[in-house]
Amino acid sequence: MNKIELIDFLKKLPRENDPLSQNAISEIFKIYYETGMIRECLDFAKTFSDRERSEIFSPMIWYRYAKSLYKSGNTENAESIFYTVLEDPSVLSSVKKFILEDLQIWKGNSFYSSLTPERAALFLPFLNPSEKNI
Repeated sequence: MNKIELIDFLKKLPRENDPLSQNAISEIFKIYYETGMIRECLDFAKTFSDRERSEIFSPMIWYRYAKSLYKSGNTENAESIFYTVLEDPSVLSSVKKFILEDLQIWKGNSFYSSLTPERAALFLPFLNPSEKNI
């Protein structure tokens, strides 16, 4: 099964607030992003109502959606989503670390040094000791 066939299959699964559905949706976003199909990813996101997004989108889905927004040039909205995810104490640290790593690639390794103290503090748990002294 190629990636397009996999996306078509995953899209047939019901959209529900359960781990299976969320994993399928997250995988669709991942495939679109990794294959450079950014427009398709953003179009797919538009097929969800605001209610569905609030009920179904997991932090990983939001992260993958924000990556596509960033790549499309909509950096302001992408960063807004990233910081919303970072501020949520229930989000797994691995997702937060992914956000840090992506922002370091896109904005430079010490991008956080130009942030407000409140925003920079969100990255502290993921910085190595030498980076914390900047």
